[in-house]
Amino acid sequence: MRRLLLPAFCLLAAAAPAGTLVVDHAFARAALAGRTGVVYLEVTDHGAPDRLKGASSEIAEAVELHESVSEGGVARMRPVASAEISQGHRLVLAPGGMHLMLIGLKRALRPGDHFDIILDFAHAGALPVSVEVLKAGALPPGAQPGMGEMPGMKMTP
Repeated sequence: MRRLLLPAFCLLAAAAPAGTLVVDHAFARAALAGRTGVVYLEVTDHGAPDRLKGASSEIAEAVELHESVSEGGVARMRPVASAEISQGHRLVLAPGGMHLMLIGLKRALRPGDHFDIILDFAHAGALPVSVEVLKAGALPPGAQPGMGEMPGMKMTP
């Protein structure tokens, strides 16, 4: 019975609602322990505007919200304090754009693993999300080949 409940729980947690916020497509790429990992996801806001202030996870020493930017033809990552999300819109954390950095991984992230991350929103508060680990270099669900590292990539409906 326990074996049947775990997959069902993972499916429910993959699209975790928080009042009027819905988180979908949460995934991380495989990474080594002690290194830095990355989490990508989408948040859809069906209610009042909100703001992602940060995140935490027991799997890493720290979690930071970062964005990828191109300065003088050089791609760089830099931390950002928060990310706004408007009513009826999606906040997309994807390769080449905003993402969550897992700093100081406490264990390796292997394809097929799952771990929890807690998103911290200004109004909705703490929202736990289950993250699936995919292979290194994996693209977001529904992405086309060649789209994996485009600066500012946004996925829209």
